[in-house]
Amino acid sequence: MWALYTDYMIGYKNDGSFNNIMPYANNLQWTDDKDTLAVTLTFDSILDLAEGRSHVILKKDNKIVFYGVMTQKVNKDKSSSYTVQDYAFYLNKNEDIFQCNGINAKEAIYQLLAKYYIGGAVIPLNTKITKFYKGKTIADIIKDIISQCSSEINEDVIMEMRSTVLWIDKVSNLKLDCQYILANDFQITRSMEDMVNSVIVSSNTESDASILAQASDENNIQIFGRMTKVLTVDGQNESQAQNTAQNYLNNFNSTKRELTVTLLDVAGCEDIRANRKINIQIPKYGMDGYYGVKSAQHTLANSIHKIAVTIDFSNANFVDSSTTGSD
Repeated sequence: MWALYTDYMIGYKNDGSFNNIMPYANNLQWTDDKDTLAVTLTFDSILDLAEGRSHVILKKDNKIVFYGVMTQKVNKDKSSSYTVQDYAFYLNKNEDIFQCNGINAKEAIYQLLAKYYIGGAVIPLNTKITKFYKGKTIADIIKDIISQCSSEINEDVIMEMRSTVLWIDKVSNLKLDCQYILANDFQITRSMEDMVNSVIVSSNTESDASILAQASDENNIQIFGRMTKVLTVDGQNESQAQNTAQNYLNNFNSTKRELTVTLLDVAGCEDIRANRKINIQIPKYGMDGYYGVKSAQHTLANSIHKIAVTIDFSNANFVDSSTTGSD
């Protein structure tokens, strides 16, 4: 059973406790994508909530699906429309000045989060950070710190807010076992426009033209033509630069392939979020396994929960129907 709670309503006696307002709310929708560090919930209600003071919790049974602060409202004649963002809102909103003097990345992130009363659950990040940040948002500073740990981690890392705690984890740890009905409205898009099959890593110094490392896929170059990316780095030796080049090549050395489809929730689909992985089975187009969610738009109406997802399966083994004879 779904429930929507808030702790502040204008015109009511507010004692800090949360009250279920689901009977007075409709048009619930919550969205996120891989490029935005915040989940946004929107809904309509006849109740009058207050920006900044009204905190909102969406639950399915006893599980918290969303927890955030109301940031915007649009008053209408007989109802209002509300926008609620999870607490990553404050990491996106606040800019800071921050000096890292050789502390490890995990400690640097915890120091930043503590200033804004946000908890942290971060995988070990032992890379030493020596960098001065000024006028950058907290979210961008944390993203930059994580990017400096690429040779240590050797795989994609994601950030997501869970209640008032920022989780930073490896993508491989975020596979979901949700159950759903796959709608027949799916679309498959293929593109080579973002492909990179040759990578050069060089020093960030403008006057230094030396190449620290290179990585390429000659077979792919023969098929698609050469598409080169030049990366500039600070303070990396040749071994680290080679890892950087190879990691970038691994991430972009393929055609871009995306699936858009609607899922009807059977069990556990409230956990679908950007960057997490779900199991998709469309063998005709080479999808048979776990793939990363690029964006997710949840809707809840009359207790029916649907999710419009975009799935990136660029590294899938795509079987071209022109060579197999299939439809």
